[in-house]
Amino acid sequence: MMYKPRRNVIIPTHFGIMMVNRFDFNVRDKFDGVGTHLLNHGTENMDSVWILNNYLRNKERPIIVDVGANIGTFAVQMAQMI
Repeated sequence: MMYKPRRNVIIPTHFGIMMVNRFDFNVRDKFDGVGTHLLNHGTENMDSVWILNNYLRNKERPIIVDVGANIGTFAVQMAQMI
Protein backbone atom coordinates (compact mmCIF):
# COMPACT_ATOMS: atom_id res chain seq x y z
CA MET A 1 0.00 0.00 0.00
CA MET A 2 1.37 3.38 -1.00
CA TYR A 3 1.54 6.13 1.61
CA LYS A 4 -0.44 9.25 0.67
CA PRO A 5 0.34 12.51 2.47
CA ARG A 6 -2.55 13.93 4.42
CA ARG A 7 -4.42 16.58 2.51
CA ASN A 8 -5.87 18.35 5.55
CA VAL A 9 -3.76 19.42 8.50
CA ILE A 10 -4.59 21.15 11.77
CA ILE A 11 -2.51 24.28 12.38
CA PRO A 12 -2.42 27.24 14.76
CA THR A 13 -3.47 30.50 13.06
CA HIS A 14 -4.12 34.07 14.05
CA PHE A 15 -7.77 33.03 14.48
CA GLY A 16 -7.12 29.94 16.59
CA ILE A 17 -6.67 26.29 15.62
CA MET A 18 -7.99 25.55 12.12
CA MET A 19 -8.02 22.64 9.69
CA VAL A 20 -6.66 23.59 6.27
CA ASN A 21 -5.98 21.88 2.98
CA ARG A 22 -2.21 21.72 2.36
CA PHE A 23 -2.81 21.63 -1.39
CA ASP A 24 -5.00 24.75 -1.57
CA PHE A 25 -3.40 26.39 -4.60
CA ASN A 26 -3.94 26.57 -8.34
CA VAL A 27 -0.72 25.70 -10.19
CA ARG A 28 -1.97 26.74 -13.62
CA ASP A 29 -3.09 30.24 -12.56
CA LYS A 30 -0.45 30.56 -9.82
CA PHE A 31 -3.09 31.41 -7.24
CA ASP A 32 -2.72 30.54 -3.55
CA GLY A 33 -5.89 29.65 -1.68
CA VAL A 34 -6.87 30.49 1.87
CA GLY A 35 -5.30 27.29 3.20
CA THR A 36 -1.93 28.18 1.68
CA HIS A 37 -2.07 31.70 3.14
CA LEU A 38 -2.86 30.30 6.58
CA LEU A 39 -0.04 27.76 6.34
CA ASN A 40 2.50 30.36 5.21
CA HIS A 41 1.41 33.41 7.19
CA GLY A 42 -1.05 32.29 9.88
CA THR A 43 -3.55 34.89 8.69
CA GLU A 44 -5.67 35.85 5.70
CA ASN A 45 -8.20 38.46 4.55
CA MET A 46 -7.41 41.09 7.16
CA ASP A 47 -8.02 44.13 4.93
CA SER A 48 -11.74 43.54 4.50
CA VAL A 49 -12.12 42.87 8.23
CA TRP A 50 -10.42 46.15 9.17
CA ILE A 51 -12.66 48.04 6.73
CA LEU A 52 -15.78 46.40 8.18
CA ASN A 53 -14.55 46.98 11.71
CA ASN A 54 -14.28 50.72 11.05
CA TYR A 55 -17.69 50.78 9.38
CA LEU A 56 -19.47 48.75 12.08
CA ARG A 57 -17.69 50.24 15.08
CA ASN A 58 -20.59 52.52 16.07
CA LYS A 59 -23.42 50.17 15.16
CA GLU A 60 -25.43 49.03 18.16
CA ARG A 61 -26.39 45.56 16.90
CA PRO A 62 -24.58 44.78 13.65
CA ILE A 63 -25.74 41.87 11.52
CA ILE A 64 -23.09 39.94 9.59
CA VAL A 65 -23.96 37.33 6.96
CA ASP A 66 -21.30 34.88 5.81
CA VAL A 67 -22.43 32.48 3.09
CA GLY A 68 -19.74 29.92 3.91
CA ALA A 69 -17.72 29.93 0.71
CA ASN A 70 -14.48 28.60 2.22
CA ILE A 71 -13.04 27.47 5.56
CA GLY A 72 -14.42 30.11 7.93
CA THR A 73 -11.68 32.69 8.49
CA PHE A 74 -14.04 35.57 7.70
CA ALA A 75 -16.77 34.22 10.01
CA VAL A 76 -14.27 33.73 12.85
CA GLN A 77 -12.88 37.25 12.41
CA MET A 78 -16.37 38.78 12.41
CA ALA A 79 -17.38 36.80 15.49
CA GLN A 80 -14.28 38.02 17.34
CA MET A 81 -14.93 41.59 16.25
CA ILE A 82 -18.55 41.85 17.37
